[in-house]
Amino acid sequence: MGMGMTKGYIVNNITVKDEAGYANCRVTAAKTLEDAAGTFLVRGGRHEVIEGQSYERIIICEFESYEAAHAASAAVRALGDLRGDSAVANIVVVEGV
Repeated sequence: MGMGMTKGYIVNNITVKDEAGYANCRVTAAKTLEDAAGTFLVRGGRHEVIEGQSYERIIICEFESYEAAHAASAAVRALGDLRGDSAVANIVVVEGV
């Protein structure tokens, strides 16, 4: 890889407890990430746990840099209030290689 900036990612691990209650959060979350110039690489879909535990849904969104992903994470954090008790989430910002 050249000397350019590395990509940044927001990785969302989510288990929905109340589908109806989570529906509005899902729509708002997608718009929030798209508005922050994120690109969905993984958005739910089939997955298999090889080792350890996993959440029900895995969502990975790519950004132009770690800094851009980190900046978008503030808006993602705010979604926690909207999500409430409808889902359990583990969300991280990570720098690519």
